Amino acid sequence: LDAVQPGLHDVEPLVAGYRAAGLPVDLSLAIEQDRCSPNAEAAIFRVLQEALTNAARYGNGGATVNLIANESSLSLTVGNQVRRQVGQRGQGSGLIGMRERIAATGGTIETGLEEGRWIVRATIPAAARAA
Repeated sequence: LDAVQPGLHDVEPLVAGYRAAGLPVDLSLAIEQDRCSPNAEAAIFRVLQEALTNAARYGNGGATVNLIANESSLSLTVGNQVRRQVGQRGQGSGLIGMRERIAATGGTIETGLEEGRWIVRATIPAAARAA
């Protein structure tokens, strides 16, 4: 039996779970295209999951999530205030995993500090296939 991969339909329940656990999340969803490849949807979901985990663990206050899905790409931006000064180029296994997952889809990812906020910005082609 194939395991069901998470997708865009799982984003709101994921965010609701983090909210219930005490992390305020401001979610902005613009899903103009609901036929992205399962690999693209799963990759963006996993990056969101890791970014929210990091926000809950290391952040100060809430997180903002902006997810746009259109015919050409899935674009995700997650930001949160940081509790203390965080290195500009974090190399935790979660960040490495995010980079590998996005690279496998042919997408791009940037992580780092911007004006006191930790930002994760990922873009994946909507038709992405597994590497």
